[in-house]
Amino acid sequence: MRATRRTGVRTGRGVRTVGRLALAAVVAAAGVLAGVSPAQAVATRTVAFWSMDEPAGGTVLTDSSGNGRHGRVGDEVVAGTRYDGATAHRFAYHNPADKEYVPGHVDLVPASNDFNPEAGDFSFSIRYRTTKSFGNIMQKGQGGTAGGYWKFEAPEGKPRCMFRGGDGATRTGYTGTSISDGRWHTVTCNRTASYVEMYVDGVRTSRLTGPTGTIANNWQLSIGGKSSCDGVNVTCDYFAGDIDWIRLVKGPGGAANTPPSADLAASCSGLVCAFSAAGSTDADGAVQDHAWDFGDGATAGTVSVPATTHTYAQAGTYRVAVTVTDDWGATGTATRDVTVAPLPELISYVGQATANANVTNHSVVVPAGVQPGDTLLLFLSQNTHADTGEPTGVTGWTRLERLDGGYATTTAWWKVAAAGDAGTTLRVTLGKQSKGNLVLAAYRGTDPAAPVAAFASAADPASSATRVTPTAPVVAERGWVVSYWLHGDATSTALTPPSGVQVRSNGSQTGGGRVTGLLADSGASVPTGAYGGLGATAAAVSTTTTTWTVVLRPA
Repeated sequence: MRATRRTGVRTGRGVRTVGRLALAAVVAAAGVLAGVSPAQAVATRTVAFWSMDEPAGGTVLTDSSGNGRHGRVGDEVVAGTRYDGATAHRFAYHNPADKEYVPGHVDLVPASNDFNPEAGDFSFSIRYRTTKSFGNIMQKGQGGTAGGYWKFEAPEGKPRCMFRGGDGATRTGYTGTSISDGRWHTVTCNRTASYVEMYVDGVRTSRLTGPTGTIANNWQLSIGGKSSCDGVNVTCDYFAGDIDWIRLVKGPGGAANTPPSADLAASCSGLVCAFSAAGSTDADGAVQDHAWDFGDGATAGTVSVPATTHTYAQAGTYRVAVTVTDDWGATGTATRDVTVAPLPELISYVGQATANANVTNHSVVVPAGVQPGDTLLLFLSQNTHADTGEPTGVTGWTRLERLDGGYATTTAWWKVAAAGDAGTTLRVTLGKQSKGNLVLAAYRGTDPAAPVAAFASAADPASSATRVTPTAPVVAERGWVVSYWLHGDATSTALTPPSGVQVRSNGSQTGGGRVTGLLADSGASVPTGAYGGLGATAAAVSTTTTTWTVVLRPA
């Protein structure tokens, strides 16, 4: 199931954060070594590197190695997915018991002999995350393939690579520890003429000695599951999770790595600056990490996402630097000076009203400080998909969107306040009793004719505790942005907000099936460009979420 995203516009790598395994046990099997310090792979020639940084809707799987090994993104695969700073391909969950056949679930790369280990040295590395305990993640060939085959899978959440020669000789690299914890992990498998070994997050977890013969077939490379299956006679073993990047290395030779070239662009409004390193390049690979120094003592890391924002505490000129790191660890740095000064704010926050209840008729009272001409935003998240009525008591609302996410639904409205709205009770009636988070927020100084300049909404079916807002365009100078997160689970009482926002409402109900809502705003003018990508974190993972970004236009 593709993540849902809607956008409406109205006219009128430094060091990656990884979870290292604590692998203290030595595998008691002949020919196996574990827990020793890592060694360099014997193979040195990169034959393909897929950074998987394609934008949402991308259809071409781009090989950044310069070898032209481009592939096709599966119709069901969600490109442009962001999680914990990384841009990735997301593969949807399909229950193995359902025996589904979904051809669009996999990325495919045309056959190349460079993907065959043959009789020599071969290595692959992959960075991925999952919460599931099954799935074939990558493979070239399948059982019974003439000429042998190799694959990478994760039975019981434990990564395992297998190399089988045309003569049937087989060796595996493996770990006895599951890494299906939803965090990013990097796995490397090395195959030589005399052994197969695996590293997980830089720690060698196994080495099994013995030959695997010659492996050479004419199959395409599939990522995310088998490329030839029907779900019944041949199971598809679909992977569910995110893949950040994949590298294939074969044999000796290869040119020395060329460091990346960093580029830094800036756009400032008042004390807030938006920075972009999207112009950075890497001639023989891809930039995989961005480390920012804002010149005022603050720093940030955005992994493979090439943009960020920063709010300065006071006026002045600051030297900003971004250091980009490529897929081999080489770096490049760009710097530029930015001058910031506070601008008079045109928009201001007035107040909010929140109700968390398990009822059919949800209600709040419009804050007493609201004046005619203020903009009112209203969000209602309910833990059912029952009908959502229009607000009563206070009328004149325009619905932005009604969006389902997991077991919950969120509806958003806006209106320009009229005389008599302040202190009045507003009600929204649902089709049946539901737990709900109803939040009303008021802002002053907005365009009285068209206060909502743009909005974006998104639902994400992935199981996660962190939810990220979609991006929306900011066109007008000195506009504000309001963000809203819904997360459904049985544990959270509030969400941990991202840095750099002003929290206006943050709460939930009690018991199971609750919906927790967080509303925050920029608290100040934001630069023109795009705004979003803000992550809020719950106490437990869930597949129930909606996230929202609403841009307010100043008067």
